[in-house]
Amino acid sequence: MAGSADTPCHDKRFCLIIAVAEWCSVSRGSEPFIAALRRYFKESDVGVLVAVSDDELGAAEPYI
Repeated sequence: MAGSADTPCHDKRFCLIIAVAEWCSVSRGSEPFIAALRRYFKESDVGVLVAVSDDELGAAEPYI
């Protein structure tokens, strides 16, 4: 997968994209899991990219 040179996926064949939101308690609690995923995939062909949203809860309500 091609990507920008400044992303965790730029030199990887696959990219796992994890979307989190600052207002979401589940997202905030997922930090240890995401760190573990990054360690697990560090020497593999999988990059782990975390996309963080700082939108208000109201903007996401139609989707949850």
